[in-house]
Amino acid sequence: TVALKEVEMFGMEHSDIERIAVSGVPHPRKGNELKAFVVLKLGSQATAAKIEEWFKQKLAVYKRSVVEIRTELPTSGKGEILKRVLIKEKEEKMKGAGD
Repeated sequence: TVALKEVEMFGMEHSDIERIAVSGVPHPRKGNELKAFVVLKLGSQATAAKIEEWFKQKLAVYKRSVVEIRTELPTSGKGEILKRVLIKEKEEKMKGAGD
């Protein structure tokens, strides 16, 4: 199994990443895939592909994530990232694609 917190901590070392949440999300062919939801630092021009390449160079194959850049991440009143909301979004997207 992949230690998601470990991948998140590693992702925070990237100079363009402001916030990151890593989770297993549904995938139509694989069942699940590792996905990094990333908020970039103000002024960053990084792309998902560039960050994925960075992960590819630094992490073992099973820890590499597909990257989705977002303007914000859903948070609780305490400021904690709500991964369950991100996962639910992906589940609903998959259901919509299957209709």
